[in-house]
Amino acid sequence: MGKAVAWVVAAVVLCVAGRGAGFRLLVHPSGQWKVPEDTLHNLTVSLSLNASEAEWALQGEAGAVVEVVALHRDSWRLDWQIRAAQFSPQEAAEGVNKTLTFSGYYWGRTHVGLFLTRNDLHLTPEAPPQQDWSPHDAWGDLHVALGDANTTVGDLQPNVNLTLLNEIEITVDRSVHVFETVFIALGSCFLLINNINMGAQLDLRVIRDVLRRPLGPICGFISQFAFMPLSTFAMGYFFFTDPLYRLGIFTLGCSPGGMMSNFWTLMFGGDINLSITMTAVSTVAAMGMMPFWMFTLGQKLTQGASMQVPYGNLVISLISLTVPIGMGVGLRAWRPKWADKGAKIIKPFTLVVILLFMSFWFYSSYKVFAMMNWQMAVAGFLVAGLGFGLGATLAMAFCLPRTQVIAISIETAFQNGGVVFILLKLSLPSPDSDLAALPAMATMLQIGPPMILFYAVLTLLRRYCGCCPVKVDQEKAVPADEKHMEAAESERDPGVSLQVRQEYFHGLRH
Repeated sequence: MGKAVAWVVAAVVLCVAGRGAGFRLLVHPSGQWKVPEDTLHNLTVSLSLNASEAEWALQGEAGAVVEVVALHRDSWRLDWQIRAAQFSPQEAAEGVNKTLTFSGYYWGRTHVGLFLTRNDLHLTPEAPPQQDWSPHDAWGDLHVALGDANTTVGDLQPNVNLTLLNEIEITVDRSVHVFETVFIALGSCFLLINNINMGAQLDLRVIRDVLRRPLGPICGFISQFAFMPLSTFAMGYFFFTDPLYRLGIFTLGCSPGGMMSNFWTLMFGGDINLSITMTAVSTVAAMGMMPFWMFTLGQKLTQGASMQVPYGNLVISLISLTVPIGMGVGLRAWRPKWADKGAKIIKPFTLVVILLFMSFWFYSSYKVFAMMNWQMAVAGFLVAGLGFGLGATLAMAFCLPRTQVIAISIETAFQNGGVVFILLKLSLPSPDSDLAALPAMATMLQIGPPMILFYAVLTLLRRYCGCCPVKVDQEKAVPADEKHMEAAESERDPGVSLQVRQEYFHGLRH
């Protein structure tokens, strides 16, 4: 009798030990995932049961199932087409594969937990290697998942225990579309034409005077490479806790001016000669100032990343500005009538270029609006306001004329976004580089639309109300043939000033 009891106890212990090993949920492929955005991907899952668990599953009643549901966390949402898998007793015993389908929508990293939400077979699950999902988080995420019309989840009771079976990390990377490549090629042609036309309207005498007395470039340098980096560094610490966001907005504050500042200076009647000169000077200065700031204050934000200043991109920006401008200056010298015709269309053509690039920017970066939080919105607004305010204040402190105040304030506010993105791409892995660029993108998205609205209102007031008349603070470039006509007229008219006649004979001698 005692021997029989011992055999029964041993059998029970073996059964309990066998079932104690539990079953595992296998994920194919396992490990970390890196997927492009807006692309469907399949996640294959299956149950791995030991012999006793398989036998127990085969004894399940008809209609009994084991159900696994994929839940994700954090702010980077995935779109699930199929997020639940049900295993019948036979499928659970045989380890049949089931497919879950998802697509990445927002850039970034997210953890996906595979939870046991229904267990009619009373199988014993093994604990996953790591468990950083609390029951409260799991129920909250499941509540969101149940709101999805495409989710099929078994009947759940409030007292059902969610069991984490496996967890994977999915990184959603930003993808480049064919439309973006085509637009960049088309937009480059428009930029080339517009820069040539702007060069044809320049006055080399004014640029020479600016370089001889560089008060304007000095104001721009101080505001752009001293005030803006310090301001954005402090603002990053005040508004953000994520080091990536702090680095992104700081990088924007350290970047030079871009060609868009020349366009807006032209539209608002600023000194275009000073604006183009400042853009060229700031691009050259950035080759030294960006490394200075990146390897001083920037080291506090990089988390050990090796910052790489995009010297090649800076050189390309400088060439793309100076070469077309030089072609326009040559056009003024060789074909002054063509340059005069270009002056009549330069503002509407520049406005078309601005609207074209802004439309593309909104199309390609629409997800930025969904990912933007209130900190990014406020910080972007303040960065833009600081750029305009610091530049204008410093220019007025130097007693510069109104047109130069306009040029310096716009030059300080409009940074070269391409340099920011390239620097982050070279220095950080994807998608960290795209996440770091979010505050910079949010800032630039908040500058363009208000500028267009302000320009539209200003144009309507000038046209229909006579308000805010255009003031001319400097001499416009006059075509050479018109100067000869004025000088010839002065010989016939004794009332013409002596200065005009002297300029005419000086031109004949040279």
